[in-house]
Order: sequence, then structure tokens, then C-alpha cells
Amino acid sequence: MARGVPAEKVSVVYNWADEKMMQPTEPDPVFRARLGLSRDDFVVMYAGNLGVAQRLDVAVEAMEHLRDLPDVHLVLVGDGVQRPLLRERALTRRLPTVHFVDQIGPDRIAAAMAAADLQLVCLADEPLFHITLPGKVQAILACGRPALVCAPGDAARIVTSAGAGLAAPPGDPAGLAAVVRRARATPADGLRTMGDAGRHHYLLHMSEAINAQVLADLLARAGRRPGAPTRRDKETG
Repeated sequence: MARGVPAEKVSVVYNWADEKMMQPTEPDPVFRARLGLSRDDFVVMYAGNLGVAQRLDVAVEAMEHLRDLPDVHLVLVGDGVQRPLLRERALTRRLPTVHFVDQIGPDRIAAAMAAADLQLVCLADEPLFHITLPGKVQAILACGRPALVCAPGDAARIVTSAGAGLAAPPGDPAGLAAVVRRARATPADGLRTMGDAGRHHYLLHMSEAINAQVLADLLARAGRRPGAPTRRDKETG
């Protein structure tokens, strides 16, 4: 549209989550215990690729600003090229509240997510990511979990406008730490309300049922427009 394409010619079809796996579920009953965490600890989880684009060094550094809150923990689930560097940074800076968990199978990830208080979405502040919506946003909303988005553009806009979580300025460890403090101070009912709002938003706007129909309608309209090739044209062409 910024390049002059009329708004009526632009449609959005969202990718949807794997809805057989990503849905509200009971927490994994032993996930916290394996990490030495209690039910009263406040757990921020990132689950996914630990790569350069995710800028998870910002999240690790944010934990330095939260040393006065030893009950706040960051759990990084998954693997990637940055994992060794992130581990080294956490060890060097003596951050026992940063934990690393190996990749979890898709049949168990929703229960692991439910064992955390907040799900983190993190991306570098790059032009591409202003127009990028990571698939983990849909997964978090589908599971009915509250989100904390430390990323530019659409991801933060969608989560905050849906009332599904909080946003922090990308690339800013102190800013991220301040939002984690605010989330920790939010009553459990308030976090649950965010998660429920995210689930509601997903079902209305991002689900397979909604977006498969949107896509089918768009293709049907395109096939009916003047000059569109008919089936006979295709068979004889």
C-alpha cells in the first residue's frame, strides 16, 4: 500500500499454528522441579531457535537488571548457533536464574509452555522484522498463554492490541527488564486474562478455519474476475 497498491487489492491471510499440538493444556507437572524451580517462582520462557536474529543476548542481559528479584527466571528452550554464547554469557556474568533446556518435542511443548508464567518473543530491531510475524506468536496465542514481545512491528502490535500480553522495546535490556518487573507484579488472574484474550484473538483471526476460508474466498474471487482463464481455457491452452 505504501508503494501505491490500492487498499482494496490487499488482503492478509495469517499462517496458523499446529492446532492439534498448540492448544490450552495442563502444565507439565515436573518441568519446574527439573530446573529446581518452585511454583512461586516467576518464569519467563523462550521456546524456539536460539539464533542471531532472535537477539536473546538482550534477554540474558535483562536478567542482570533483575538480580534483586531472585524469584524471576529466564528459561531458554531449544537449540541454535547462539546457544553456546548465551550459556557462556550467563555463566560469566553469574546469572543462576538463566536456564537452558534442550529442544522439546511438539507433543510436549504446550505443556512445558503452560508451566511458565510468560512466553517471550524476541527479535532484532531490523527493518525486515518490522514486517515479520514469527510463527511463535500464533503458537503462544493458540495455547492461551500471555506473551511478552521484545520485537519491532507487527508482532508487538498484534499482541498488545489483542490484550494478549506486553511489549518491550527491542534491543533494550533495561527496557525488557522493566516490563518483566511489571509482569511479575501482575496478579495471576491478570496474566490468565491476557492468555484468554490471546486465545480468543487467535480463534477469531488466526485459526486454520478462519484463514483457510479467507484464502479459498480470495482464490474464488480471483477466478471469477474478468479475463481470468476458465477451466476450458486451461485444458485447451
